[in-house]
Amino acid sequence: RVQATFGSDGVSFGGVKEAGGHYIAYERKPPKQQPFLIVTDSLDDLSAARTLVDPNEIDGGGTTAIDFFEPSPDGSLLAVSLSKGGTESGDVHIIEIATGKEVFEVVPRVNGGTAGGSLAWLPDGKAFLYTRYPRGDERPDEDKNFYVQVYKHILGTSTDADTYEMGKDQPRIAEYDLRADAKSGRVLATIQNGDGGEFAHYLREADGTWKGFTKFEDKVISASFGPNDTLYVMSR
Repeated sequence: RVQATFGSDGVSFGGVKEAGGHYIAYERKPPKQQPFLIVTDSLDDLSAARTLVDPNEIDGGGTTAIDFFEPSPDGSLLAVSLSKGGTESGDVHIIEIATGKEVFEVVPRVNGGTAGGSLAWLPDGKAFLYTRYPRGDERPDEDKNFYVQVYKHILGTSTDADTYEMGKDQPRIAEYDLRADAKSGRVLATIQNGDGGEFAHYLREADGTWKGFTKFEDKVISASFGPNDTLYVMSR
């Protein structure tokens, strides 16, 4: 339905996410080299749709790209990872959806070409969990694109003060997908052991405690939040 509503004259849309009554989506519009983000309050009437983040305008050469984006639960803010020069080494920027202006501090090294990146807002919209690649001299050069861990960032504070959440005991090539459930305050972490098709799953309670509920050897390939305080899992 979204494609039918949006698509015309070579323009395509995708990756729609809704928060706080706002719909945010990628727009691909030749001859622009990179897809950009738009926001609208209606999928039926695009007259008020506006550009929210356009990497083509950031450097003028089309070398900046959007890695991923995630709106805050109330739809007031947007976290977007931007990388340059095809590196996929992305830093997270916070955009005020009402104005399109960048606010707060930039969180570095959230996305990478080896393990991607992910982010999950906490329910109050004042903090989020994110994937953190090694910084500075934390790891040798050959390991700086591996050993990803999950950290917590509070808006308005230095990223040097971000706190460790989980991941120290995970494989060198671990890849993370973080999903939040705004109603319960829980966060689901799906950890993939590289590209081998093995997954482990962890749940963060609203009080900040983590507990694993599947291991790589359990052959559970996916987990997701369901209604009424439930979790759905799928195994081979």
